Amino acid sequence: MVNTLVTYLPFSRFFEVEKHFVKNVELLKPKRSYVYVDDVFTSEQQELLKRFLSGLELRCGYWRNRSSCFMKILMDLKKEDEDALIVDSDVLLDERFGLFDSAILERYDFYSFIEYNSSLLNKFQKRSVLLESLQLGNVKVNVYGYSLFGRVDVPFNVGPKLAMRFGSLKKLKDNVLADIYDAMHSIPPHLRNEIGDETPIAIALYYSGYRVNPYVEGVRHAFDQRREPKRVSRIDRMLKVSAHVEFAKILLRKGYREVFWLYERYKLAQIKHGLPILFGV
Repeated sequence: MVNTLVTYLPFSRFFEVEKHFVKNVELLKPKRSYVYVDDVFTSEQQELLKRFLSGLELRCGYWRNRSSCFMKILMDLKKEDEDALIVDSDVLLDERFGLFDSAILERYDFYSFIEYNSSLLNKFQKRSVLLESLQLGNVKVNVYGYSLFGRVDVPFNVGPKLAMRFGSLKKLKDNVLADIYDAMHSIPPHLRNEIGDETPIAIALYYSGYRVNPYVEGVRHAFDQRREPKRVSRIDRMLKVSAHVEFAKILLRKGYREVFWLYERYKLAQIKHGLPILFGV
């Protein structure tokens, strides 16, 4: 049984709560259901949300990025000392969740989800190991472990996280969560969204003593928004790597030594993209 079910999303996507999240609430019937909504800075926005999100507990903020919002969720849940499932706003669980949830939580403090038959599974498996295969009745569940830290590709990455299930948050270190939250808010607002939440979450778990993120296939990703294909220019890349450089510098000053590898990777990329911009190439 899930005690606390959580989703998080920006104000512009709150329609996904009724379209998707409510279905997860009906399926799991948790004791509490929280909706964290970012980009909320007026009382009128809050009143509008309350009108449409009745029956759910609303928690609003003006974090302006997913990473700070996720850290805030973890800090809140740790204080409340309850098991929890954090699910992306456009992700749907199904009845198979109940077949393997308790068995996996007997073995791991937390685990996460990748979409059924995902095309990304092979990509993630390059940095993963098969932890075990569970035979639960007629259902076989492979539990993979994604390495949170590596010195190639992105040094800190949590891997699949369409949903994250925490049986216990006790081992998560309060000072680590607070440091990452503060580091994100020390970055200029226009750069914060350039840092995907996969990196800060991985750092939080790694510095709380974990080395892998266990994950299973177990959700469907609706992803029903129409978005124009993103054209990535050299300046776009420069903004992204600069945001990571600033984030890593702040954590290095706080004593997070392994974050040097994150700093090095993005500092080199910053020089690579910066020189052509400087010389007008």
